[in-house]
Amino acid sequence: MKDGWRPSWSASSHRPDAQRAIVERLISALSSSFSDEHDRLINPNAVLTIDGGTHASVVPTPVRGRTAVIDGLRSLMAEETTAALAAINGTYGITLTRAGRVVGVITAEMASGALSTIWAVCNPEKLHHWNTERRN
Repeated sequence: MKDGWRPSWSASSHRPDAQRAIVERLISALSSSFSDEHDRLINPNAVLTIDGGTHASVVPTPVRGRTAVIDGLRSLMAEETTAALAAINGTYGITLTRAGRVVGVITAEMASGALSTIWAVCNPEKLHHWNTERRN
């Protein structure tokens, strides 16, 4: 692995302000129901991949297309789930918290001003360090 190498999803070719703004709009959409305005956050050809591990009951992924991606994101927002802005792998992302524990993290890439590739990690084994760090 080269020095300074980062996966493509952790780098942004967009201004950080623009990336933060669209992530904040996605938080708003997740915290309410997606409206027509929120729908435009998602590219019509978007792809959502959810890593639920063996314990989570999430929609099978990847899913493709705006409607399927929005439905998949909605499935992550069980009752009492809150979404918040977070720094994830050097970029803006979202943490999903329920009962004081992180139950998911979301990162995304943009294309043509909309979210095009979205990853959600809800696998408890992969989120262990998020909850350990929060307790300290």
